[in-house]
Amino acid sequence: MHHPARSIVPMLALLACCACRTPAVAVVAMDGATGAFETPAEWTAFCERLASAGGLVLREGLPDAPADRAEAHRYLLQRLVASIEEVLEAETEPPVVALYSHKLRKYGMDSADAKYSTVRLDPRGTYRLYGELGSAHHVALQLVSNAEGYAAFDSLALTELRDRGETELDVRVSAARPEGWTGAWLPIDPRARELLIREYFYDWDAETPSTFLVERLDDPAKAARLDAATIERQLEAIASTFEATVPKWLPASLDDRQHRVNQLRPPATSAREGIRENAYGSGWFRLRPGEALLIELDEPDAHLWSFELGDFWWQSIDYVNHTSSLNGFQAHRSADGRYRLVLSLEDPGVPNWLDPAGHDEGVIIYRYQLAGGATPVPTTRLVRLSELASWLPEETPRVTPAARREEIRKRRAHAARRWAP
Repeated sequence: MHHPARSIVPMLALLACCACRTPAVAVVAMDGATGAFETPAEWTAFCERLASAGGLVLREGLPDAPADRAEAHRYLLQRLVASIEEVLEAETEPPVVALYSHKLRKYGMDSADAKYSTVRLDPRGTYRLYGELGSAHHVALQLVSNAEGYAAFDSLALTELRDRGETELDVRVSAARPEGWTGAWLPIDPRARELLIREYFYDWDAETPSTFLVERLDDPAKAARLDAATIERQLEAIASTFEATVPKWLPASLDDRQHRVNQLRPPATSAREGIRENAYGSGWFRLRPGEALLIELDEPDAHLWSFELGDFWWQSIDYVNHTSSLNGFQAHRSADGRYRLVLSLEDPGVPNWLDPAGHDEGVIIYRYQLAGGATPVPTTRLVRLSELASWLPEETPRVTPAARREEIRKRRAHAARRWAP
């Protein structure tokens, strides 16, 4: 049997192998002198650490289907790009607001409803985040760190400002409240390295993104000229970030895969890895052709709620070209007040299809965001697709192929607006 660990790890190790075999070359040293050297040991060690981290993730016992191998390859590439950007951008002055998770860069079951932006921070600095609030259903700031695996700290809901009629945003982010500042302030934890901006869209047809800008108000040290010590430190930081983030979500995936096949665990809050007012639940789907997992729930008491599918690596399944996610605004409610979602490999021809885009197994995540009261535990039932109608209310409407194509057209249109430069 072909195993991913035997295919991708050599690919990652190739950098190290090539580095080790590179012949001596003539170079100009920083002091102007010429000389010859073998590939620096720091670079070789860096590449070997990447290969080792890939081996830990793609080991025996993990999914081995061709689609899973492909997702794993892309996951490692995405994590490497993210690790490089996080380290190098952290030392960029002046700071900028940059796009974070999006349709080509996914991590930690990124929400299909969210636009994630980030500002790399020096926790000793004082920052001004300003701009114009759009019409997203919910907007929140949170301080996070990926230095030793993902960790989340204080958060601030910006939607409260808009609810008071304020459309212009002006927030201070610093370890201590700036003297004389009485406006919105988010305290920086000394372990934080990024300001994460989440914009959640409920009505994908109508809601629009915000405009965010950032400036550093204190006087940071001037950037020093690039030297060997800086590169060595950056290589160490990139490798450490890659090693910490690549396997981060595997325990959660393995736990659901072992204990919650076609089931969902009750929702629970997680201030450590999300916003403390949010409740999250998860489970695992495993389907064959001709089967459907019927998910039922009462309306949650939450500002917004959603269901989403992901692969083994905790990357959201393509929600732009497939209906692999549904939120409370998009979902069809039956006449009895309940919601019924259908997860199946084939289009069931009814509303609320969760399309796994060809994945026969993967994670299910549901979110109750800003939950104020009832957080129902969804029920699940595995049924034959041919018998699905007997489990649905008689008045359940049919969804034609043309109507499904229109759903996808609207998703693509929203994605174009959400990630426009």
